[in-house]
Amino acid sequence: MSKTTPIRELRRATKTVICPACQEKGETFRVSEPFTTQQKASLAAVSVVTAGIPLVFYLNGPRANWLAHYCHTCGIRLTTYIQEGGAVFPLNSSMLEAPRSSGSLKSPVASPSLPSRNAKLPARLARSPLGPPLKVDFKSLTNFAERHRSAFPDLILDVDWNKWLDVPVSFRKLGDRHTTKVYETQFPDFDLDNKLNAVMFWPQKRDPHYFVPLVWSPEHANLRVVSPRDGKREVGFVQLAQAEWDVGMYFPKQSPSSSSPPTSNNTKAPPVGYDFRHQEIGLNHHVFARNHPHFVFSSSEGPLLWTIQRAADGLSQGQPSEDRLVLLDCYDRLVAMEHCRFGEARWKDWDTVPREGVFESHLNLRFYGGLLDRGTRVVDEIVVSYVAVCAQMRRKGEWDFVNIETD
Repeated sequence: MSKTTPIRELRRATKTVICPACQEKGETFRVSEPFTTQQKASLAAVSVVTAGIPLVFYLNGPRANWLAHYCHTCGIRLTTYIQEGGAVFPLNSSMLEAPRSSGSLKSPVASPSLPSRNAKLPARLARSPLGPPLKVDFKSLTNFAERHRSAFPDLILDVDWNKWLDVPVSFRKLGDRHTTKVYETQFPDFDLDNKLNAVMFWPQKRDPHYFVPLVWSPEHANLRVVSPRDGKREVGFVQLAQAEWDVGMYFPKQSPSSSSPPTSNNTKAPPVGYDFRHQEIGLNHHVFARNHPHFVFSSSEGPLLWTIQRAADGLSQGQPSEDRLVLLDCYDRLVAMEHCRFGEARWKDWDTVPREGVFESHLNLRFYGGLLDRGTRVVDEIVVSYVAVCAQMRRKGEWDFVNIETD
């Protein structure tokens, strides 16, 4: 069992703030992860080499500044990242909705850990595939990086990876290397050399021959996810804007008569249309920063956030918490997590590897909360969003190179 980090080292601070989601006043806890011994040594070495003496004064400071907001009204307690004084992921009222019935969603104000004076307030919660929030476990704040240790995955997919494209190409059930793929990524228009090259963000650099007007349509998708196990069932499409960071995702709608997904033994039913999810980002390239992405997408059961946090689940016995790509709901609960088998950054060598023969399987994608108990829809959406965020992080890596050359 890992050692509990004292609160004073986490630099927890309590403040009264206005909730950015429901605009009610309440307490906010700011939690910062401390530097590890290895990080302290690295920073010390850098400060000596670069004569950066001021770095020494930050060795005991936080490695990241996390804001854990526990709202007494709407219950949202998504842990956000603070960058240059502002919240990278601002909560907003669009995440909240009134309960559909008096019994379907219960307000977190009913929790004994929350002030009773607010019990008369109406419940407006953010939806989540994990259901309504439970009461806040304040003890988890004393060991922030270990708060997901109680989560055990109920679905694990092995991910085959293309190191040059830096995107997942197929997903299989863990250990079933010789079975049919559960998901497969196809690339109808993922042209990183021309159409989706990072130079498209600079009008003076891009080739006008490859720049086309943006029309949101599944016919213009750059990536396509199918399920070979279910007879090449369409799972979803991903469309990326050329000169902005907007992401469009399309999920097929099946006719009412299609009560179950097709199998290899029957004819797959064509979709009757597509459910379009447009994640408007604009020119904010920080959303896909490789050291800290914060991509929010609207699942059919509520908004979810892809980001990187130091985390470990219940299967990581004896292993320290490490920086991992995680998917969180609005209540800071673990929905999915990317787990690298060899503890290495999956994108480390993408710019030095050849384009052919670079398929690897050194990571898996873990799902939590019994998502499959309600069908495959949410899992489908998570896989498609995972492909989308990986593709955009690949483009962001190239954008950084072009940006340096431009400067």
